[in-house]
Amino acid sequence: AEPAAGAPSDPADDDDAAAADADAAPEGESAGRRPVQSSLTGNVLIAMPRLGDPNFSHSVTLMLSHGIEGALGIVLGPTMKTSIAEVCQPFGIRWRRGPDATQLVRSGGPCEPGRIWLLHGGAAPLPDAVTVLPGIHVGSSPLLLGLLAEREDVPVMVFSGYAGWAPGQLEFELQQSSWLPGDMDAGLLFNTAPSDVWEGALRRMSLTPSMLVSGAVASA
Repeated sequence: AEPAAGAPSDPADDDDAAAADADAAPEGESAGRRPVQSSLTGNVLIAMPRLGDPNFSHSVTLMLSHGIEGALGIVLGPTMKTSIAEVCQPFGIRWRRGPDATQLVRSGGPCEPGRIWLLHGGAAPLPDAVTVLPGIHVGSSPLLLGLLAEREDVPVMVFSGYAGWAPGQLEFELQQSSWLPGDMDAGLLFNTAPSDVWEGALRRMSLTPSMLVSGAVASA
């Protein structure tokens, strides 16, 4: 069953989220044993066929942070049953975005499914948002939710939950060829159907799914 979406969180809590999943790391994969070679913040992780976790099958994850304390990303997952309008109701916010009035929240990952993330487009971040990449900004506050409810000119996607890695865990998974790092643009997020994101991310790298299955591609 899909989890119900909850309230936006305080942006001040976001820096601590990656460390919250430390108990999930396999034994022996602690910080220092697999040092971070290069931060993947602002990149995407494309799930490889050998990744056995069904939470990430054919998924693309936008990395918000990656360092020695762990990593955190938003899975660009499928829509859920919860509408953005339902998320707005407890704050007295009316979602006024015309055709987007029935827009649904998307699954952002298995961790803290009640945590809401707001990703919006445009040249500059709105108040309470920070820039991840040119044209992609993220926040999680009720203030930002209210602003986006009124700004039909600003593309927006709302996600519930996230993906988190303990220190060294993502490095281990990369060594196991579970993920293929790639780049990202606003079009992949705001103009691509959820079911097409995985193949769209591969096309940006001039790859096809058959190339992954055949083993023609090795992850970093």
